Amino acid sequence: MCEDAGIRSLFGVLVDSSAVGCTKPAPRIFQHALDALGVTAAKATFVGDSLPRDMAGARGVGMRHIWLVGAEISAAGPCCRDDRQIRSLRELEAILL
Repeated sequence: MCEDAGIRSLFGVLVDSSAVGCTKPAPRIFQHALDALGVTAAKATFVGDSLPRDMAGARGVGMRHIWLVGAEISAAGPCCRDDRQIRSLRELEAILL
């Protein structure tokens, strides 16, 4: 997905749950990414498109999170009051840089 959007170079680490052996929102997958980066949750940002799996999981380990809004926007608001929301991965560059 990141390759297709032309933003892969903006990320130091990408983690696939099937490669780690657990699924979101399990804290282990988020901790795996943090360990691979060598940073604490307070220094990282998670980008995801699912409130129950992505946003809740990142919040659960204390990581800042950005919601890639899709169809869920009509059914629910962000999980946290100050959540950043984007509609396309291309919007990340302006937020992160």
